[in-house]
Amino acid sequence: MLVLTRQVEEDIRIGEDICVRVLSVQGGQVRIGIEAPPQIPIYRGELLAAVERENVAASRPDPGGTKGLRSAAKLAASAAKAKTGQPPAPAKGPEVYRKRPPR
Repeated sequence: MLVLTRQVEEDIRIGEDICVRVLSVQGGQVRIGIEAPPQIPIYRGELLAAVERENVAASRPDPGGTKGLRSAAKLAASAAKAKTGQPPAPAKGPEVYRKRPPR
């Protein structure tokens, strides 16, 4: 890692196309400006790390799997029955989500 010291309004050039400029320093924060061609992506490091953690978590199998879904459905059905005294109406198929035909 290259470490440089810069004052406010001084910049660092990376190649011919990228310029990083120190805009201000206030307390423990440094504001920087980055000029780069639009085809060069610029990301905040902590956001990339958060996305990577979420992707890793999403790729792991659910420990409860469908067993957890079944128990949740049973719990919801028993709660509905306790509230109304009747079992819940059976779920309808995909036709529930179709749009009405034009008139």
